[in-house]
Amino acid sequence: MPYLVPASVFDSPQETIGAVPFWVGYHPDTELVAIYLDDELLVKHVAVLNLLDSAAALAGQLGLHLPTDAASVVLIGYGPPAAANTLVDIAHVLELMLRVHGLMLVTDGHCVCLQPDCDCPARGAGIAVEANSTQSAAHLAMGGLVALPSKAALHTLVAPDRAAQIRIQDAVTALPPHFTPEQGHIEFSLAQARNGRRLTDEQAAQFAMALTDHSLLSAVWAITCRCMWQRDLWLDLTRRLPDRYVAGPASLAAWCAWRRGEHALARYALDRAQRGPGTGLTPLIKNLLDAHLPAHRLNWPISI
Repeated sequence: MPYLVPASVFDSPQETIGAVPFWVGYHPDTELVAIYLDDELLVKHVAVLNLLDSAAALAGQLGLHLPTDAASVVLIGYGPPAAANTLVDIAHVLELMLRVHGLMLVTDGHCVCLQPDCDCPARGAGIAVEANSTQSAAHLAMGGLVALPSKAALHTLVAPDRAAQIRIQDAVTALPPHFTPEQGHIEFSLAQARNGRRLTDEQAAQFAMALTDHSLLSAVWAITCRCMWQRDLWLDLTRRLPDRYVAGPASLAAWCAWRRGEHALARYALDRAQRGPGTGLTPLIKNLLDAHLPAHRLNWPISI
C-alpha cells in the first residue's frame, strides 16, 4: 500500500513532516493536511484542504473525509504563524469525533507542535525540519512515490501541450480514411513505453484512436497498474493529445495515479479527462476518488 510506513513515523515530527509530501504528491504551501490513522497508527486516508478557509468550514470538510475505520488523526498546517489559532479550533471540533494524535504548524521549514500535553521536540519554540532528509522520505521514494516541489508543478504534469496537440491532430487527420484500430496498436504502444521509448506523433495518433474503442480501452484498463513507466505514458499522452481524444488516456492516468496513492495527481488527471468526450471509466474513477477509497480495498478486476 502506498501509505505504508512504520507506525513509528508518528513518534517524530521530522519523520511525519518528511512523509507528507509523498502522501500528498507535492510539498504543501498553504494547506491543511489531515492524516487519518487506524488503531495501529497505519494511514487510512490523507485529506488536503485550503488552510485559508475558516476553521468551521475546514472542520466540516474534514468530518466528511473521515474514514469509517479511522481511530485518530494528525493535523498539519502549512502556512503563517497566525494559522495556529485556526488549527487549534479545528482540533477542538474533531476531538468530538476521534482522537487528535498530532497537531503541528509548519512555517518556512520550522515546525511547532500545538498540542498542550505533548512532550515532543517541536513543542514550545519548535524545531527546524528538512523533509527531504528524513528516513520516511527515503522509504516512500524507494517505494515509487513522488513528491513534486509545488502544487503548480503537479498541474504541469497534465497541462495540455498546445503545439503537440496540433501535431497529433494533424497525424490523426493523415491516417488512412478506413483506419481501424486493433489490439496490435495497443500492444505495440505499450511495448514501446515499457522499453522507455516515447511514442512518435503518428504512433500517439494511432493509440489515441485505439483508446476511443470501448473494448480496447477496457483491455488497457485491465492491465494498467502502478508502474512508473505506465504513469509516464499516460501523463505524456494526457499532455499531448487533443481534447477530443484525451478522455481515455487521462482517465488511465488518473487510475494509475490512484493505484499509486497519488490522489492529488489523480484529481488533476480526472479533471483533464472531463475536458473531452467521456468514457465509462471517467465517472467510475470520479466515484472512487469522491469515496476516498484506497486502491487496496477494491476487488480487482472489475468491468466497465
